[in-house]
Amino acid sequence: MAAIRPGRPAAKKQAAAPTDAAPPPPPPAAPRNRGMTVPAIVVAAALLGAAFLMRGGGGGTTVQASSTATTAPVAEGAVVALDSITMNLASGDILKVGIALQLAASTDAKTEAADPSAFGARALDETISVIGQYSRNELAAAGGIADAKAKLSKRVALVYHDKVIGVYFTQFVIA
Repeated sequence: MAAIRPGRPAAKKQAAAPTDAAPPPPPPAAPRNRGMTVPAIVVAAALLGAAFLMRGGGGGTTVQASSTATTAPVAEGAVVALDSITMNLASGDILKVGIALQLAASTDAKTEAADPSAFGARALDETISVIGQYSRNELAAAGGIADAKAKLSKRVALVYHDKVIGVYFTQFVIA
């Protein structure tokens, strides 16, 4: 029996064989996987569009409103949404509130609604005066926000000499 010498690798005999065979084909290119890119772009565009619409569509903030009121037959005009304000409550909490004013249908109301920031300054002042007297617990109680809204609507109607027939909360966040 022949002795095998431990220092020789056995792989050298195979490496010496001629390599006339064609090289193996390259692996197939990995498919371009877009993953979540397209849905993320669609969602981002939808969020930007929603933010644009919620801010009033950029130019004007006057919106035609349809009415289903069953009380006094008052002709309703445009709804003027005002910018949100941040204010303090009587309890020391912070309230971010946005309001919209329902105008009476008249030509004067339409011309006054052309500049909502100037037209709504008195309404925002009344909002601070009326709602600033409430505490967080009073507003959180059953009917608290409705009570505040009723008082604010009466005060705003007096200030605007019945050109404003309703007040709506568009935002109401207590922090």
